[in-house]
Amino acid sequence: MVPSGDQWHTLQWPQRDAKDWQKKLNAKLQRDERNRRRRERRLARMSPDERAKYEEWVKYHRPGSEIERSKPRAAKKSAEEFKKRTEQPERPISPELAALRAQAAYLEAERDRYRAMAQAEQHQTAGNGVFD
Repeated sequence: MVPSGDQWHTLQWPQRDAKDWQKKLNAKLQRDERNRRRRERRLARMSPDERAKYEEWVKYHRPGSEIERSKPRAAKKSAEEFKKRTEQPERPISPELAALRAQAAYLEAERDRYRAMAQAEQHQTAGNGVFD
């Protein structure tokens, strides 16, 4: 990242193994410096209203490729959709399904009651055997 005025932007550095990488790098840095000075002069010529509009524009137009800028938006959107789906109340169930669930709950309660009765009976007869 190379500072440019009050903003930061990235420069693509030339390949290390390029034959004239120093020349390319120096040209790129000079071009970047020239563009920075032009931007500063342009900003200095702006009226306060224009400058305010520009600052607002800069705030919402981040540097980077379109894909890089859209990733946080897409992640936020999918997180909101996930939250919305998980917080939704359960769908109303049909009367038939409600009846089946009630019947299943009744049968499970009866099963538990019979198990408890069988265990109680085993505990009562455990000490009353013929050989005890």
